[in-house]
Amino acid sequence: MSITLIAITGILVGFLFGFVAPGPPKTGYVHLVGIHPDNRRRGVGKVLYQTFEEDCRAMGCRRLKAITTIGNDGSLAFHKANGWNVTLVEDYAGPARPRIVFDKTLEPD
Repeated sequence: MSITLIAITGILVGFLFGFVAPGPPKTGYVHLVGIHPDNRRRGVGKVLYQTFEEDCRAMGCRRLKAITTIGNDGSLAFHKANGWNVTLVEDYAGPARPRIVFDKTLEPD
């Protein structure tokens, strides 16, 4: 399990909760991310994701994965801008419950 927090002058501005699924392949899964509205579009999310990716690499992960609901345009734009692949998966969360699945291959160092 990995929890990364970012605070500015003692105030929590962002968090990322993720974990590593054993695979194969071993996968870092971003479960939940939150950025305080006053601190969005200031690089907080990018730092959280970079930190999680580094932690996952150190644990031997070969890929990263995250999901979101249809209509979450901010998440879609963020993941695309940061090199994630995007796939719409019908019935991901059950019948007639599609999700957008993000994945990113981690190349060996």
